[in-house]
Amino acid sequence: MIYWSQKQLLVAVTAGLFGAFMLQISVAPAVASNGKYATGKSPYRCTPSNRPRLKLLFLSNRPGGALDGNYDLYRANLDGSEVVRITDFPDYSVRWFDRDINSGRLVVAASSDGDLSVGPSGHHGGAKNGEQAIAILAADSTMRFLVDIRHRDSNPEKFVGVWHPTFSPDGQRIVYAGTKHGQSANIWIQNTDGSGLRRLIDDPHRTHQDPRFTADGRIVFVRHDKKGLGQLTDPNGLNIWIMDPDEPSSARPVVNEDLIAGSSRVETDPAMSPDCAWIISIRAAERIGLRTIFRPASDNVIFPVIGIGQEPIRVLQKGVNPLRVHGVPSWIDSETLLSYRWEAGKKGWRVIRYRVDAKDGDVEILDLGAPVGAEDLLPLAY
Repeated sequence: MIYWSQKQLLVAVTAGLFGAFMLQISVAPAVASNGKYATGKSPYRCTPSNRPRLKLLFLSNRPGGALDGNYDLYRANLDGSEVVRITDFPDYSVRWFDRDINSGRLVVAASSDGDLSVGPSGHHGGAKNGEQAIAILAADSTMRFLVDIRHRDSNPEKFVGVWHPTFSPDGQRIVYAGTKHGQSANIWIQNTDGSGLRRLIDDPHRTHQDPRFTADGRIVFVRHDKKGLGQLTDPNGLNIWIMDPDEPSSARPVVNEDLIAGSSRVETDPAMSPDCAWIISIRAAERIGLRTIFRPASDNVIFPVIGIGQEPIRVLQKGVNPLRVHGVPSWIDSETLLSYRWEAGKKGWRVIRYRVDAKDGDVEILDLGAPVGAEDLLPLAY
């Protein structure tokens, strides 16, 4: 999960990164030319939905809710029309969410602690290294908590922070990252009825975060190999991995990621395309270091993971001249992407849509009606 501070325009990564750095959004093929995934296993059955995605969910802190500054969920058409607030919690700020494609249920990560002007899902805006609660959101916006770190009975594993919950393709399980006192974040899974909680990776020396289910039932995630200041200088410190949740020992890195001149291989927030052919992520646009702390920016880049017979790396949206910062990406379909970027003229983040074959500047900024100074974040098409 990437965290943003609109006040300082800094970007930080959980579990020890405390500064900001230049970023780019990268897209990598998930399948090699021999038809096998980077894990070396035969491809899982990918069953993307053929249902057109015409609507949009997103977070916004626009005024008019029960508590100014809170991030709430909104729904709109993909053309930006018919914007409707669907949550209005006076005591929680929604910082992350996902939607079950089968039932339409939502799972949210929420927090009542921290600076609510920072989000979504904040290292600076949540409880320690994550949010306070993960809950299933019913149609009437009532919350059924799976984890609530404020209450002992709702937190048997004694988490100090939880974040980034996503549904499995069948809607029966949820994967998320959880942190315990004195330990690095690791990946946990449980059934949506609250049963069956278990840790997928037990490694106290490495941080595992940003898990997302793929359309074929596996999980992509990010692994940190170093902590603290080591992440500022290690060009390979945060890498994308993939695993079968029912066979955690299958976890393998997504290999052969090309190094772009002047950039690092530091990556976060991976998401596989609906046809299971590509992985999109945010990639640091240059080697992490102190000189980039005050220069947050991001490029959108397509690059091959395997690289055999693939086209060369292409920059889709440049992050400098003018300065641009992009947030967590998601897919509308296997050719079209959603993200959000800082718009200086609006003094806030705005949702953008573009194609994987887009050229720099070939992007649509969705007008969702946010006033100047308000934020629109974390778009998800359905």
